[in-house]
Amino acid sequence: MARSLKAHTENCFQQAEAGVCVAQLQLGLMYSTGQKGALLDYVAAHKWLNLAALRGNDEATLQTGDIVVRDNLPAQKRDGAKRAVEKRGAWSCSQGAFRAIFEGMRVAFQQSYPQNQLR
Repeated sequence: MARSLKAHTENCFQQAEAGVCVAQLQLGLMYSTGQKGALLDYVAAHKWLNLAALRGNDEATLQTGDIVVRDNLPAQKRDGAKRAVEKRGAWSCSQGAFRAIFEGMRVAFQQSYPQNQLR
């Protein structure tokens, strides 16, 4: 089975290199999630997902309901970056806002499900 998985991955890589956008999407997802035993590599994931998106693959672009957490990079602090994300129907927030929301969810979850019920 490992040999067939390796062959599948190599075939996918060859197709992606040849410009097949479905293969580019598959590689991007594999690298971003560790699917099919791939090592997590967010730089490679970014590369392949961007190439798939440039070739018109809608699955590789932002979708309605996606959440984009902006870092503290100058390019991501610009209003244009936030508008571009929201134009696609995605939700954009800063790291600080995301932490506050996530912390509120965590506290609410702990109050609703005490530790003895989580076991």
